[in-house]
Amino acid sequence: MKLDAIRTLRQLVLQSSLLLCVCLLVVPPARAAEPGLREELGAEQFEAFGLSRLTAAELARLEAWLAAGRPAPSPAPSASSGTDEAEQGPTETPMVSPAAPAPVLTVEDFGDEQIRREERDANLGERFRARIQGSFEGWEGKTLFRLDNGQIWRQRIGGRYRYRAESPTVEIVKGRFGYYLEVVETGRQVGVRRIR
Repeated sequence: MKLDAIRTLRQLVLQSSLLLCVCLLVVPPARAAEPGLREELGAEQFEAFGLSRLTAAELARLEAWLAAGRPAPSPAPSASSGTDEAEQGPTETPMVSPAAPAPVLTVEDFGDEQIRREERDANLGERFRARIQGSFEGWEGKTLFRLDNGQIWRQRIGGRYRYRAESPTVEIVKGRFGYYLEVVETGRQVGVRRIR
């Protein structure tokens, strides 16, 4: 009787081991996660955009939408069918769409959402070049960049870069998560926000 119990135990261990091996071969390893909006924007910008109020599912949907470059199809809300929500079960919250289509960004509007409309003073495109006024020593923290066209941009992403030059040429570029200032001579970039 004791011998039968040992044989049964061995068979169970062998079957369990075999099942575990099959599972390891069938299930692919998890891929390393790409940085999400929180990592790309930083905690301050993430909070400023109100993204911390999103649920995990809403944030995942937003990240998927940004990655695809277009909205994911969502079912249109239907008229009340007279059934209780409890009867229908849980439903997915549809993406909020604006009542009117978003305005098309024009050359005159580039960066304008960051300052008051009456202060707008430049005709801009998808990217533009300008020179920093006077001596330039890089950036650190919340550096102000005064351009020769009268615009003032402030560093919005932390970091430090040391580079000395007299009135270097820079490019302001609109990226996926905001505007970036690039020192043309070195190719180094930092996130910026237009303040005037």
